[in-house]
This record gives sequence, C-alpha cells and structure tokens, in this order.
Amino acid sequence: FIWMYLGPAVGTYRLLGINDRITLYLIMRVSAALVGSLIETCFVVVLTARFGTSIRMPLLLFVALSPGAQTTSSFLPSSFAMICMYAAGAAWIGLDGLNKRELDVVTVVVWPAVTAALLGWPFAALVAVPIGLDVLRRSGVLIPLIAATQVSMVVVAIMMAVDTAYYGSATFSSWNIVAYNIFGAEGRGPELYGVEPWSFFFKNLALNFNIVFVLALTLPILLLL
Repeated sequence: FIWMYLGPAVGTYRLLGINDRITLYLIMRVSAALVGSLIETCFVVVLTARFGTSIRMPLLLFVALSPGAQTTSSFLPSSFAMICMYAAGAAWIGLDGLNKRELDVVTVVVWPAVTAALLGWPFAALVAVPIGLDVLRRSGVLIPLIAATQVSMVVVAIMMAVDTAYYGSATFSSWNIVAYNIFGAEGRGPELYGVEPWSFFFKNLALNFNIVFVLALTLPILLLL
C-alpha cells in the first residue's frame, strides 16, 4: 500500500533530484488526487452513458459537494479503498451490457473490489456487497468465486511478501487490522484510541455526504411509492 503512494515521490527524487520531504509528500498527494479524479470522472462518464445525460450534472454536484468524495488525495487505506470502489462501481455499471458469465468480464469487476478490501481497508468489503450480490445473480456462483479467488491469491501473495520482508516475520496486514478492531482483547483493541457510539456513523455520513446521505436514507421509501 505505501509503495504505491511512494512511487511518484521516488520517481521525482530519482529523475529530478528533488529531496525536500515536504515537496515529495505534496507530489505524492497530488498524484493520488489525479488518479482519484480520473477514476471519479470515469465513474461519472460510465453512469451518464448507462442512464442518460440527465444525471450528469446532479452526479457531478453530488461528488463535488461531498467532502468525503474529496479525500482521494489522503494518504490513508480508506481513501485508497474508496478509489478502488469507484473503479469497481464504474466497471460494474459499464460492463452491464456484456456477458457476465465470461470470467474476464467478472474479473474486471471483482479485481478493484477485492483490492480495496485486501490492500486498502478490510471493512470496505461491506461496500462491495451490493455489487457482489448482483454479480452472483447474473453470473452464478462458480465464475465470481474463481475470479475472486484468483485476484485474492495474487494480492495476498504480493502483500505477504512485502510485509514479511519489512516486518521480518510472516505478516498479513489486513488480518491484523480486523483482529485489532474486532477481536482485540480488553485494553488491546480499538478502545485504546477511543470508540464512538453507533450514532457516530450517521453523523459522519451526514458530514461527509450531506444531501446524498439523506437521499440514500429515503430511497427505500421512494421505491415503495
């Protein structure tokens, strides 16, 4: 995860000889913002092509006015996972007209979602549940299972090789995050840094996604009308 973000900074240092840490850090952040903006743009273009130009402006406004969508430049696993989920959503919708029973088509959808959960933030897997259910409905169980297994094996192998080299012992960082936050013993879990009540999620979503969050809450009601 860190090396993906450090790539532009290392390249700048080696090609241009710039070694100022603040400058390299800003280059890393700007590079992440550019990649995130590109993927967000692809997401908007795909949705416009799929559902018509009438949604283009509302969608752009939703993305532009939601603080949570502007964190793609942050040097955080959750921000990386968000970029990946934008890509997964774009692939899921953009490939809607193709044969979802083809392994390569399913893999294009599964790859960014699995990468978000394994290489980024494990809890991002919850965001991929709707995509996963639709893929299972359209493609059956076997093809998505093969695709997810292949992608997971590649990502996990790379992660464990890098983590083990740096930590000096066999390490799987994603499992460490889950174990710490969910299975941590008393005094060794997330309470070390403070925990929030369940209402925190509503406050956080309202802060970061404002009107989009409100509309999401009313969607079940609107669907029943």
